[in-house]
Amino acid sequence: MESGNIVEYIDRQKIVCAVIMETRKQRVRLLNEFNREIKISMGRLSHRCRNHIDLSMGRDRLVAGLKQTAVRRNMLAGRVDIKELWDVLNTEQEWIDLDTMTEFCFPENSDCDHEAAVVRAFFRDRLYFKFNTNSFFPNSREQVEHLLSRIREEERRKKIIEDGGTWLRQVMDREHPVFSEDKSELIDILKSFYLFEKESRDYALARSILAFAGIEDTEKIFDIFVKLGIWDKNENIDLYRYEISTVFPETVEASAVKLAAVSRDRIENRGRRDLTHLSLMTIYGQSTLDFDDALSLEERDDCLVVGVHISDVANLGERGGRLTMKP
Repeated sequence: MESGNIVEYIDRQKIVCAVIMETRKQRVRLLNEFNREIKISMGRLSHRCRNHIDLSMGRDRLVAGLKQTAVRRNMLAGRVDIKELWDVLNTEQEWIDLDTMTEFCFPENSDCDHEAAVVRAFFRDRLYFKFNTNSFFPNSREQVEHLLSRIREEERRKKIIEDGGTWLRQVMDREHPVFSEDKSELIDILKSFYLFEKESRDYALARSILAFAGIEDTEKIFDIFVKLGIWDKNENIDLYRYEISTVFPETVEASAVKLAAVSRDRIENRGRRDLTHLSLMTIYGQSTLDFDDALSLEERDDCLVVGVHISDVANLGERGGRLTMKP
């Protein structure tokens, strides 16, 4: 390679057209189509061309010429039908050199621009062929199907992140947001992440959704679920973390209803008295859900009788019944 030769290199997943300004050992100094000078090793060049530009024409004209070359090559690359080539060549399972592939793509006439266009086309679409800068190898049908599945999954993932993040922002902005069934998958992803954090299989995906929504504090998920009516503000999160059912079987519910309706005779026959006529008071807070002891106050003659009432649920449960723990 020498000064004035047109070359191309890959930068940030894009092919850039440039001209060699100076060569020194295995490195070159380039002027690219964006009017920038860079130094890179020759090994980074994705295409080398015999075409030559007169460096004496001035920097502005050099850059303009490189831009025109890049436009022409992109136009030619758009004419390359890689899927059609793969349909014809995939049964061979052999490496194909750049010259041969260029003849396949442009059988009538080809030059350095056509070669570079072939490299650009195969760089953009890597579904059907493996390639380096000088040769191409067709993927098998199984490999193509596998890559297609990955592409579809990545597109699905991207859509979940964008749609989910946008929806979360709307939920936070609205006073009375509405939960719809089409958001069930998103809710499951966020729920798994909130409960199990890094152990969740959806950890990375949930992180991306929250980042898109601008949410840094993961506790916001709980607030959002409460706002949507998915969880109560006093939800027992540990039950979910340990995968304990939050609802009782119908048979247990029925047994509880039956025991709650127990008759006075049944109580008194066990040596107890029915004191349900008393007004009881407790010192529990407003958020307490388990009232298991209380106090009562009665006037009897000239005295006040203080009653201490301790719940005895086990007394109503039958051994081995639906509501009792098995030993």
